[in-house]
Amino acid sequence: YLITGDTGAGKSTIFDAICFALYGEASGPNRETGMLRSKYAADDVPTEVQLRFSHSGREYLIKRNPEYMRAAKRNSSKSSSGLTKQPADAELHMPDGEVITKVGNVTAAVERILGVNKDQFSQISMLAQGDFLKLLLADTKSRMEIFRELFKTQKYMSLQKTLDNEQKKVYVLVEDGKKSVAQFIAGIQADSDDVLSIDVEKAKSGELTTEDVVELLDKLNDKDKIIRNSLDMELDRISHDLESVNAALGAAEALFKTTESLTAAENRLKAEEPKIGDLENMFISASDQLKDKSDLEKKSAKLEAELINYDQADRLESEIISLQKNIDLQKKTLDKSDKEQADRKIELEKLRQERESVKDTSAEIEKLKTALQKIMDEADNIKELSDYLAEYSQDQDRLKAAREDYIQKDAVFNDLKKIYDAKEQAFRDGQAGILAEKLKDGEACPVCGSTHHPVLAHRPDHVPTEKELDSASKELERARAEREKSAANAGSLSKVLETRKSQLIKQSTKLINTDDPDIIPEKLTELKNDCKTRYSNTTKALKTEQTGENRKNELEKLIPSLEQEIEEENIKTEKLRESMAADDSLLKEKTSNIETLRSSLQFADRKSAISEKNRLDELAKEIQQQYDLADKTLKEQKITVEKLKAEINSYRSTIASSKPCDIEVERARQQELNIAQKDCIDKSKAVASRLRTNEDIRQNIITRSKDIMGLEKKLQWMRALSDTANGKLAGKDKIMLETYIQMTYFDRIINRANIRLMTMSSGQYELTRMKEASNFKNQSGLDLGVIDHYNGSERSVKTLSGGESFMASLSLALGLSDEVQSSAGGISIDTMFVDEGFGSLDPESLDQAYKALAGLTEGNRLVGIISHVADLKERIDKQILVTKNKSGGSVIDLKL
Repeated sequence: YLITGDTGAGKSTIFDAICFALYGEASGPNRETGMLRSKYAADDVPTEVQLRFSHSGREYLIKRNPEYMRAAKRNSSKSSSGLTKQPADAELHMPDGEVITKVGNVTAAVERILGVNKDQFSQISMLAQGDFLKLLLADTKSRMEIFRELFKTQKYMSLQKTLDNEQKKVYVLVEDGKKSVAQFIAGIQADSDDVLSIDVEKAKSGELTTEDVVELLDKLNDKDKIIRNSLDMELDRISHDLESVNAALGAAEALFKTTESLTAAENRLKAEEPKIGDLENMFISASDQLKDKSDLEKKSAKLEAELINYDQADRLESEIISLQKNIDLQKKTLDKSDKEQADRKIELEKLRQERESVKDTSAEIEKLKTALQKIMDEADNIKELSDYLAEYSQDQDRLKAAREDYIQKDAVFNDLKKIYDAKEQAFRDGQAGILAEKLKDGEACPVCGSTHHPVLAHRPDHVPTEKELDSASKELERARAEREKSAANAGSLSKVLETRKSQLIKQSTKLINTDDPDIIPEKLTELKNDCKTRYSNTTKALKTEQTGENRKNELEKLIPSLEQEIEEENIKTEKLRESMAADDSLLKEKTSNIETLRSSLQFADRKSAISEKNRLDELAKEIQQQYDLADKTLKEQKITVEKLKAEINSYRSTIASSKPCDIEVERARQQELNIAQKDCIDKSKAVASRLRTNEDIRQNIITRSKDIMGLEKKLQWMRALSDTANGKLAGKDKIMLETYIQMTYFDRIINRANIRLMTMSSGQYELTRMKEASNFKNQSGLDLGVIDHYNGSERSVKTLSGGESFMASLSLALGLSDEVQSSAGGISIDTMFVDEGFGSLDPESLDQAYKALAGLTEGNRLVGIISHVADLKERIDKQILVTKNKSGGSVIDLKL
């Protein structure tokens, strides 16, 4: 069947409606669901679609609507002229009577029933205008992306990337291993005098293999081990000789020092021994003074015993001062309390007299409150009427602006209507002129059939193109829509104003007894002023009465509270007088006690007594210290003399038993051996360090070499695998693993496509996948060519003409549709839509394309074609005619 009609009438919208009903989306990628609501629809007209379809012998019904703005309901809290959002919704009626609701649930159910999602459905059934040409002319890279989504080959692309990343990681490890081995070789050490140092330099410059380097290290280490053993033996001999020399020198130096020490000890004995007599005299004098120490200690003990009496006197003095202060404070408190009590009694009498003068005002207060409430209710009614009046005025202004907007938009529409009518007439005249230029006498006119053409139409100088006419039509339709929208808005505001006026009159009649809107403001102002005055006067009177009532309640609380306060203060004052009398008696008693105590003490206060005691203790301590010092000094001097005598005897015995030695000769020998020992140790350390370093380097090189060899083998096969999967093999076609998998699907699509293309092209053209790439740089494997059986050539599909490209792309799209159905699990969808493109075909090609599409309808398959081509209108009887309405929108006429 054929879908035909005016340009822009909405033929493709039929496809959009079917696809939206099934999946909630439009058929084309450039149309969103928000565009599906017609601009010509009134605010209260719903936007929805109902689709009844059969699948596998069962019938289903879908109802779905997009999200859009509709008129608010009359009982809404908003204005009747406002808009509200209508949320998207859907429902699916199943053959068994079950109803599935909600957008997501319905879409999921459709995908489950048909077995395909929206994208697959579009590839199988919705062959949109120009979309299938993209697949025909795409390169390998673009087709990879298309097939990746259709045939789910992402996992192969992921495998390619994984292999490439893994081989890169191993490559980095190999390079790092080589660098580390080179670092180890750079650290090899050798004696500069050793002939092997020449080979060491070769190794560091990279001239030796790893195996040669290991062998060189073995030679260096063997030689250093021999040198190290020889140095160890030489060091042992030097150490033995040095021990003998050190022993001889030690004995000689000890004899010399002993002789010097004997002379020094004898000299010290002569000086220290006479001191003993003087120290003995000092000791006897200090012993005689010990008897004075005993008298001083007795006096100090007596003063120590009397200190407690000084403490008691000080304590009594402090208590007397505290009692006196407390008595003075109590006296001041009593004086203050007596004065305050007198003031309280005067205040109490005043309050009692005030209470007698205050009258009861509760009844008057209630009366004023009732009057005030009535005034407030009246004020609320006045405000409500004032609000109605303000809204009425605003609605008048809005209606005036809306009417002015309509007048302006109507003028714009009329101007554009004149322009469009002129262009349309010029276009029709031009078409008649073009047709007249092709007429020949004796040939039938395609319009009237006459073979005589006495008066031919003339083509005007300037004829607008169909595109210019279409553009003018769209501009006119936009102006028409804006004018109608403005008119609807003005009409809606007029209704709102009438409703508002009715409400205003009803309220004003009840409140100020008038139905004339013009005098309402003046009456309303008078009523407001009167209400305001009465409210102010009543509020002041109420406040005055409430103030008196509050004072009376306050006095009822203050008087008992003050009476109780006076009573409590009397009790407190009496207790205070009793306490002050007791403290005064105690003060007199303590004053008598302290006078008696102080008369018995030697000193005026404790400080003087302690000062005297400390003086006596210091004198006694000084006597004891002089005695102890004399005793200690005498004993130490006697010990010193005895030690000197013992040292002299020891030195004389050591000198008698020692042997003589030439110290200078032995010291020269010691110096030679020390130099030899240090040189031997330095050499031994250098050899040991060099040996340790080279042994570590040898072990590290061997270990790293083993790791690198394994990694290099792994890198070799991983790189080959990655290059193969990613199409990077040198000198071969750049075919990746994912492309290789897709080639199988592509071959199937091409085989299915060629069945149609051979029919459409009368056997001239056959699609083929190009087996060889144009070069070894670009990715290949999905490049498409065409075989021309008329001349036996094979070339790129990009060389086909417009009509040939249309046939080839349509065939490819049909083949893709078949393959997608097959790869989707053998899903069968017996509906297909083809949008435009037939205008580029010559009559013969059009006939072949029609036959190929007609072949699809064998069985139960339904094929819908959008086209303006007149030949198709004659061939296809079943038609859907879409026609524009000049007043806006389009209508459908079914010709079945």
